[in-house]
Amino acid sequence: MITHTVFLTLHDSSSASVQALIAAARTHLAPHDGIRHFSAAPRALGMDRSVTDTEFHVALCIAFESRAAHDQYQETPAHQCFIDECQANWAEVRVFDSEG
Repeated sequence: MITHTVFLTLHDSSSASVQALIAAARTHLAPHDGIRHFSAAPRALGMDRSVTDTEFHVALCIAFESRAAHDQYQETPAHQCFIDECQANWAEVRVFDSEG
């Protein structure tokens, strides 16, 4: 299993912009073959421990059944549509992929 986790920092971090990004992710990214788990959510406010990274506005977490499923997802038109639709508001994108 491959877990693809993306942390997005937005130029416009208003509630409306955060919710629009989450809605776009659910529309374009969630309905792909090979996904076991999908989550798109705002940063949990109030979780401000010294070890907690708070430098993002939206987190995407997608668990794929295989590396092949992940690789296919990366090449889909829907994934590119999400990028094209949303990237103008991205100040920073951090991607963490894990396997196991």
